Amino acid sequence: MKEKTVQCVRMQTQAKKLSGQLPKGLIGSKCAAAVDISGHVCNCLLDTGSQVTTVPVSFYNENLSNQPVLPLDNLLQVEGAAGQSVPYLGYVELVISFPEDFMGVRTEVPTLALVVPDASPERPSNVLIGMNTLEPLYEQHLGSDHVNFMPFAQGYRAVLKLLQLKHQQNKSGNAGICRLLSTTPVLVPAGQTMVLEGSVKITPPSASKWAIIEHPSSSLPGGLCVQSCLITLPQHSPNKVPVIMKNESDQDVFISPLTIIADIGSAPTILSQQITSQKAQQTTLEFNFGDSPIPPKWKEHIINKLNSMSEVFSHHEV
Repeated sequence: MKEKTVQCVRMQTQAKKLSGQLPKGLIGSKCAAAVDISGHVCNCLLDTGSQVTTVPVSFYNENLSNQPVLPLDNLLQVEGAAGQSVPYLGYVELVISFPEDFMGVRTEVPTLALVVPDASPERPSNVLIGMNTLEPLYEQHLGSDHVNFMPFAQGYRAVLKLLQLKHQQNKSGNAGICRLLSTTPVLVPAGQTMVLEGSVKITPPSASKWAIIEHPSSSLPGGLCVQSCLITLPQHSPNKVPVIMKNESDQDVFISPLTIIADIGSAPTILSQQITSQKAQQTTLEFNFGDSPIPPKWKEHIINKLNSMSEVFSHHEV
């Protein structure tokens, strides 16, 4: 019997030369900041989609070689945005100082950063500041006197808004997710706010009629922010809900079909707690009928009736 063999044929492709400019919407904006890393000022990327802060080997050798690279013994597996494995040599302890025009005051954040290879020897990579550094930075910001500060730079504003949404989300907890209900990419123009159509999935199914739309814990394309709002949960498939999306960047952004565009948070019940609290604070009113000829049964009825509307009476001397 003759064995079957498979031959690999080398495929050659020729990139089509583009005349003029790149297609609009292909490349989005990036948010960079001039930060001080252990006494060395450098431009770095602020990446709210990354859980870790990374320092390229070239930057480490030039500026941080006096600090030891501590081992992790492969305890951490790091993946890039496309799912590729990201190698690292270990981690270093750093103190990163953020500029005044970002948070309103110069802020120092002690953090840990992975030391990673450069993408290319001829082109050194940037320092990337991830959420393990940005979240403590925002916590410091909340405790400062500049909590209402709004940066002038559009990139800083977008990062600050995302950190605010993440903070609110971590406090409230999630009950489900909402995916973009579209079979084609959806364009959100630069600086514009749009109402997108989403489909919610609650796990486990909720008995509540209401929920809160929140910014998703998974990463959205850069610059997109979801505005939190209270919604009525749909009762029938495809469980459509409106999602208010704002593009904080100065570039048009496309959202792929079925992307998770929002998290669904449980709506807190406030009204019933207030009523319970008010009832607990009610006191029984006493009335003196004196020598009134009103029968005892009617006196009891009047007292009960007046106590049921005790809030209309003054309980203290004016």
